[in-house]
Parts: sequence; C-alpha cells; structure tokens
Amino acid sequence: MESTRTKFVVALVGGSFLGYSVYRFLQTRDTREWIPVGTVGALWIYPVKSCYRKEVCNFFNLNSQFKIIQVEWVKCTANGPSQGELSDRQFVIVDEETELMCTARQMPKLAVLKVDVCARFLTVSTPEGLIATVNLEDVERKLKWRNAILRKGESSKGLDCGDEIAELLNQYCQGNHGVRMLYYPPSKKSEVQRLEWLCNLIGLHRKVISWLAFSFNVTFKVSFVEQSPFYVTTESSLISLNERLDRPVTSANFRPNIVIEGTEAWEEDRWDMIRFGDETVLNCDKLCTRCTVTTVDPESGVKDAAMEPVRTMKQFRPVREGKMVNGRTGPVFGVNSSLIAPGVIRIESNVL
Repeated sequence: MESTRTKFVVALVGGSFLGYSVYRFLQTRDTREWIPVGTVGALWIYPVKSCYRKEVCNFFNLNSQFKIIQVEWVKCTANGPSQGELSDRQFVIVDEETELMCTARQMPKLAVLKVDVCARFLTVSTPEGLIATVNLEDVERKLKWRNAILRKGESSKGLDCGDEIAELLNQYCQGNHGVRMLYYPPSKKSEVQRLEWLCNLIGLHRKVISWLAFSFNVTFKVSFVEQSPFYVTTESSLISLNERLDRPVTSANFRPNIVIEGTEAWEEDRWDMIRFGDETVLNCDKLCTRCTVTTVDPESGVKDAAMEPVRTMKQFRPVREGKMVNGRTGPVFGVNSSLIAPGVIRIESNVL
C-alpha cells in the first residue's frame, strides 16, 4: 500500500503542470448542464463511528432525555460534514488490546449509543441513562495517542478520551472489557486535508486528483471514516428496496450523511458529480458497498435475524465491475462521495 502511495505522490507532483493545464482546459470547455434531480430531505452527522446519528433539522424536538441537534444545515469540508462542535466520525471506539475499531457489525448495541459535544465537553449517554463526560481540552493536553485499526493496512490515530468514558463503555458493552474511545482533534490534519493543501499549492483541480487516485486505487484517510467523507442515498431507492422486503427499513439503517428526495429509483448509480444549491459540489467516487451494519435496527440496536436488508440486496443489487465499484465486494446502495467545492448544504436545498 505504501509503495502505491509513493507512486501516487510521484505521479501527482510530476504531473502537476499537466494537471493544471487539464484544469484550465476543463474550465474553458466545461459546458455540462446541471440537471435538477431533487431536494435534500435529511442531513445526518455521526460523531462516533457506528453509533447513533445526530439529526440535522429545522425544528425543536425532545426525544426522551436526549435533545436532537436543532439546525437546518451542515458545513461541507474535505473531512466531511460538520456543524458547530460536531464533525462526522470524529470519535471511534477501539479494542484496547488489538487496537481494532469496534463497530455495530460485532457490537450492535453501539448503534444506539449517543454522544454530544457542547462547550468542548464530550458527553456519552446510554439508553439506560448512564452518562459520562470529559473535557476535550484535557484530552488534547494529555496527548495520549492510540492506534485505531480498521483492517490490515488501514489505520488512523486518535487521542484517548480517558478512563471515565472507558468505564461507561465497558459497562454498557457487558463483558467486552478493554475498549476505549478515541478522538480525532481538529489540530490533526487528515491525509485528505494535506492533499487539499498540495492541490491548492500547485494549482490542481480536485477532480484531477480524484482521477489520479482512482487510477492508482488509493484512498486517503479522513479521521475515522471507512471509505469516503460523504455518503449519499436517495429516498426513491429506499422505497424500491422496501417493496422487496417483508419488513421495511429506513434510511437510518444505511447511515447516510445526505438523503435526497424526488429522484428516480437508482438514478444515483449514473451520477458523476452532485451540486447542492449554488456552491457545494461532491464527486461521486463509487457506489457504496453495504455490510451487515445495515441489518442493525438504528433505534433498538438489535440485529435482524433474517439478515435483512442485506440478503435481499445481494439478489438484485450485487456488486458489479466498473469505475463506480472500485474493487469492493457486497451489495451496493447509495454513493460514496468526496468534496470538490466546499460550502453549506441545507434541508430542502436543490440538488443537481
């Protein structure tokens, strides 16, 4: 993997002038027509990998003792969506011994574990009412770095959030002792942020970088995100899927950041780029291959005994060869995307 990355960097630097020429060429000849396809129906941020979502909405609502995030927009950066002190996948739970990331695939109860960040304080809450809080400034001062391994060859680092959070997690996970929560601080620049800086320095367009990265099959780490910093799904494709299921699922089963309404079913399979309003543009990197996390009920944390919706998706949405798959296996649903033009996405924003 490292040799591949080295070749990529050499190609990037060596082709910078060519890339700049391509960029200028695209600027002068780009006459593509942006076709309206729908509007933004939902915006979700997942502060902790595999844990409960933060809903971005334009009304106030109290759900039991937990307040839902009450805003109608997210800021889109190279690292993914953020709002205020919350950023997507900025925390992760890891096994203390193996350093492997813990996900709802192995620990379904994580899907209903909730967190909030306010005034630099992280609060973790369980459905049973257990609560632990830590000052993130203290976490940053202690600088206790730990590894977070997704799989062989893919890892990140984060700051340990301390014993109080760990004790709550171990109690909640009932016997899965030795888990820790890690924090990806804003001061730590991700690979994609460093790449963005290099792009700006040598005048390369982000679209050119996407083409080069695809050619070398290179993905760049973004905090604790597994594939791409943005995950987009459509309501119409969900409806089409539910027509084949005995028991319907919701968009929350798939854990997208952006849900688009008003499209045709599976129209997203053919998208190259997506524009929201007048400023934010995402590149469609590839179709998103889905795993058994989608079988976990996002409201109860219980895995479906029949392994739905994955079992049905394998029958009519199997992975296929081509650019939008890029070597992954599993049924596909929605699109993994990365940033081309930063900006703000709002509920009911027009999507083109």
